[in-house]
Amino acid sequence: GDNCCGEKAHYAVMVARSKNAEGPFETLEEAEKTANSVIINKNDKWIAPGHNSVVTDDNGQEWMVYHAIDSKKPNGGRIILIDKITYKNGWPTVNSGTPSTTPIIKPTIK
Repeated sequence: GDNCCGEKAHYAVMVARSKNAEGPFETLEEAEKTANSVIINKNDKWIAPGHNSVVTDDNGQEWMVYHAIDSKKPNGGRIILIDKITYKNGWPTVNSGTPSTTPIIKPTIK
């Protein structure tokens, strides 16, 4: 199985949707003919992004809050990250599919 921690940690955030909470569901891969349904995956800075939540700020902007592991300190625990969610063809996207590697504009909290 997949490892959850350390330098061999491997997982990502995937997406599916339905018009009904009980399904049927369609994956991004099925609907958009993409290679997979991953919307946020590792990059050179961060590995194993996951365990996400979607929150909405006071301006109505949606954000993904999740954790990832610093690739240069893989045994240092998970770090909480936040990135803006945008939509393309009705599907959520985060950056270009990987965690931010530079500071971002923060959510609006009044």
